[in-house]
Amino acid sequence: MTIRERMLSAYRGKAQDRPALGIYARYLPHGAIERQVRNLGLGIIEYVPITSQIGPPWHMLPGFLSEIPGVELQSRYHWVKGNLREIRTFSSEKGSVFTEIGSSKGAGSEHIGSYYIKSLEDYKSMKELVEKAILHPNTELYLNTAERLGEDGVVMGRMDRTPYQKLLLELAGAQQFLVDLYTEPEIVEELMEALGKRYKEQVDIMAESPAEIIWMPDNVTVDMTPPKAFRKYLLEYYQYCVTCAHEAGKLVAAHFDGKIRPLISEIKESGIDIIESVSEPRIGGDMGYWEAQETFQEQVVLPNFPANLSYESDEAIHAYFTDLREKVGERPFMLQISEDLPDGTWQRMIPLITKYMYE
Repeated sequence: MTIRERMLSAYRGKAQDRPALGIYARYLPHGAIERQVRNLGLGIIEYVPITSQIGPPWHMLPGFLSEIPGVELQSRYHWVKGNLREIRTFSSEKGSVFTEIGSSKGAGSEHIGSYYIKSLEDYKSMKELVEKAILHPNTELYLNTAERLGEDGVVMGRMDRTPYQKLLLELAGAQQFLVDLYTEPEIVEELMEALGKRYKEQVDIMAESPAEIIWMPDNVTVDMTPPKAFRKYLLEYYQYCVTCAHEAGKLVAAHFDGKIRPLISEIKESGIDIIESVSEPRIGGDMGYWEAQETFQEQVVLPNFPANLSYESDEAIHAYFTDLREKVGERPFMLQISEDLPDGTWQRMIPLITKYMYE
């Protein structure tokens, strides 16, 4: 099997010649270590947005930014305690919103220092941006990325976040969004409805895309998205996406890297095919991989490598992989490096992970 075939078999729950090992592309810097571990069998997990993003995107990566007629985008930079920050402002005749983005320690990550939505009035300004955005399909970008990667990994089609998760994580932040949702639900839900309408448009475009695996970067954890909110605000969009994807012969993977135990029935009902980046209790999750696999028997479960093992000895890491390989046996499986490793540890850890996985 090629690396790509092995990874696709894991996503599909099909037999493999050996377990797959994948890493999000942004966590593997180019260079000698990259060449070494890829030669040993480490596969690349790339994602390309199905369309440009519905609301102003968090990450300004190729294919993310939508054209918004009649709206001006400005970026300016300043230094805060030696760290460069970017301020992005979207302005129209009806108002403006801005965010501040900084770089985080770790590979390829950013953090939001200030969210776009800071007041009830900002929900109205954001609604205008969402409604005016032109969703450009990224078919050519996807095909070019897949051709470049070849058999060295898998390119997934990235959806935008569902409305609740987008507001929670990107546009308003947890404190602003959750307080507003429960004190001024009408104005918040008007924006959520606008986001949801555009999300379904994106799903319809997805169904015609060349992507085989659809990726939902929703980062759901029950701490912020309890079962009642999941059912009220997320389930409809998951089911719509899954139905359209299945009709087009595609699978849907969701990035759920937090606490999911109280959401078991909701996740099953969503129809999502693949629950990926499942995190063990030792790194903030509430369900180990083996329990999750037993719980979600109709779905594929792909765990995230426990990043805090990076602080352990080589012997402890070796013992982790010895136990893992014994338990996996002949079952379809892929371990993912799908979250930041601690700063300054990747040079040691990625070769060790690859070595011990395929020892």
